[in-house]
Amino acid sequence: MRRAAASVTIVTILLLLTGCWDRLPLRDLQMIDVIGIDQDEKEQGVTVDLIVTSLKGAGKGQGEPIAERTTLKGPSVIEAVGKTEYMDQGPFLAVNTRAFLMSESFASDKPVEEFKFLLHAPYTSINTPVIVYAGKMVELVNNKSSNRQAPIEKLHNFIKSLNSNGVINNISMHEFISSADEPLEDYPLPVVRYHESKFQIEGAMLFHSGRYAGKQITNEQLRMLMFMLGVDQGRQRITGSVSDSKSGLQDITYGFSVKNVRRSVHTQKGTDRLPMVTIRVRLNINVFDIGDNIDTLKPNYAVVMEKLLGKQFEQEAAGMIRTAQQANCDVLGIGKHIKAFHPKLWKSLDWRKDYPNITIAPKFDIQILNTDGFEQFQ
Repeated sequence: MRRAAASVTIVTILLLLTGCWDRLPLRDLQMIDVIGIDQDEKEQGVTVDLIVTSLKGAGKGQGEPIAERTTLKGPSVIEAVGKTEYMDQGPFLAVNTRAFLMSESFASDKPVEEFKFLLHAPYTSINTPVIVYAGKMVELVNNKSSNRQAPIEKLHNFIKSLNSNGVINNISMHEFISSADEPLEDYPLPVVRYHESKFQIEGAMLFHSGRYAGKQITNEQLRMLMFMLGVDQGRQRITGSVSDSKSGLQDITYGFSVKNVRRSVHTQKGTDRLPMVTIRVRLNINVFDIGDNIDTLKPNYAVVMEKLLGKQFEQEAAGMIRTAQQANCDVLGIGKHIKAFHPKLWKSLDWRKDYPNITIAPKFDIQILNTDGFEQFQ
């Protein structure tokens, strides 16, 4: 019995040491930094640009990254990527990526249908973010260096910063594909441009169930969206100007850092069968510029500025809501809220028909925390 048990133990250890049957040696693994997908107008198909990073001299915790560009073309994404079967990348290894970039034209034309095969392709990383790239993809891939330094590494750091600083939430390829089967899954995708050796965000495209909803929102509207979603990570720094004829204040510059954000949604019956929804946002801020001597900021002045900022933010938020309703894109998740907390009301609604006509009112309550004097924000 002991010999039999020992034999079983030895066999088990050997199986564990051998690893997975379909594993890839680290030296042979090809890491793709970016996959860029664009429309091929001449061939009426798609162009897939790969920046592939492989390791030279892998071992002992060291390895020199070597990046190469591969351009594939075909009638569809799967047919273009499938051509790697005849290249040294090997079949479907070319979809193991750190980021997916879609051109604006490709993103506007049923992109999810092109990506569904990724759910079943081997060695595919589908938990990486999907980004819309403003401009021709060739502008980005032609500006690569011989390794993973700028601009490619800059791009990945920029994508991470958008999420960590609360500018916009990253949407993974898995979420993007799965959203096609979710009738209430609406969201924005960031539009990123590479200009003068720097990446910058230029608003966001609105998507409904994996399809472009036909509208984009500006950076300012995106900021209001994130506030109304209650996102406060990153301690954003906000600057701008505000005017109010009644108070005699003109072009007062302001700058503040966000301490925290609290969001609540209230739904009540309207005059007709459609509900009225109020989104209340409590915004606690530390100001470092507000058009007055910050060292002696008086409470009365602070109250005036709180009201002016709240009024301005409500106007900007209302503009964002109008754009979203015109696109029939529920980026605020109002439908999910009503379905979860007001089931009887939900059953009486034809959501996609009624959503554009529902009254959605933003209410901002802004409180300046450092009214007793300037507190340097770290």
